[in-house]
Parts: sequence; structure tokens; C-alpha cells
Amino acid sequence: MDTYYQGRGDITKDHRALVSGFVKATKLADSLLGIRFLGRTRPSSPAVVTPTPAASRAS
Repeated sequence: MDTYYQGRGDITKDHRALVSGFVKATKLADSLLGIRFLGRTRPSSPAVVTPTPAASRAS
């Protein structure tokens, strides 16, 4: 599942909902695979690439 945010308002709104909700008392553990800058002539939009763990399925 990819997440696309456009602008600071989108990021702030979604993260505020997460932090005040079900991830309130959790710790974030993540790793960074890379950062790509999007754009042909003047790359100005960073795209952060992180691994996404596979969701476990109940048998």
C-alpha cells in the first residue's frame, strides 16, 4: 500500500490522527532504503523509500 501526501497539511492531518489514535502508546521502528528526488530538470520533491513488512495472515 502506498501513501501519497501533497503538502504539509495532508501530512499533518493524517499523522495527527495516527498519533492521537491507535499508535498513541507505541514506538516507531523503521529503516530507510533511500531517498529519491523527483523531477527532471530541478529535482525538488523528495520521495522516501522504506521497506513495508508483509502483513501476517491468520491461518
